Amino acid sequence: PATKPGAYADLKLPTLGQAGRNQSITGTFDGNAGSTNISVAGKPVEVIAESPRKCVFRAPTDLVGPAEITVNESGRKTKGTYRNVGIKLTAPKTNLMKGEKTTLTVQVTGLAGIRNDVPLQLEKAGTVAIQDGDMQHIQIRPQDVDRNGVFTLTRSITGVKPGGFNVTATVHD
Repeated sequence: PATKPGAYADLKLPTLGQAGRNQSITGTFDGNAGSTNISVAGKPVEVIAESPRKCVFRAPTDLVGPAEITVNESGRKTKGTYRNVGIKLTAPKTNLMKGEKTTLTVQVTGLAGIRNDVPLQLEKAGTVAIQDGDMQHIQIRPQDVDRNGVFTLTRSITGVKPGGFNVTATVHD
C-alpha cells in the first residue's frame, strides 16, 4: 500500500545532536509545524519549521546524554533514542597580541556510554593560529570519554596579529 502523507514509515530521527542547535527529522510530514509536537526526555522542544519532507526543531539546552525522542503529528506517533551533547569552549583570553599565546579548552558532555565514535568539528575565525589547523575533524572515541561522560581537548592558540578570535565546535550525526 502507498504511504499516506504524514505517515511515519520513512521518518529518520536524529540519533545525535548538540544542545541549543537546530536538528532535522527527514521524512513525510504534512507541512504544518502547528500540528507537530516533538519532545525529548518527555519535555516539549521548539518546532522551528516544517515542510512536506523535513521538520526542524531546536535541541534542548538543559539536557545532555541519551533520552527518548517522540514525534507526534496529528495523532501519529513515533519514538527513538536521541543523544544530546553539550559543548563548552573556554580560553583565558580571546583577544591576543602578535605572538601572544593562550589555551583553548573544549569540553563535550553527555557522552556516557557511547559505543561509536562521535564526530566533532572545530573551526577557527580571527587573527590567530590554532594548533592542528583552522578546520579540524576529530573523532571522539569511546575510550577518550571519562567515566562522567565528558571528553576534554586542549589546543594552543597564538596571535598572528593583534585582534580577537572565535572558535566554533559542532557535533554531527
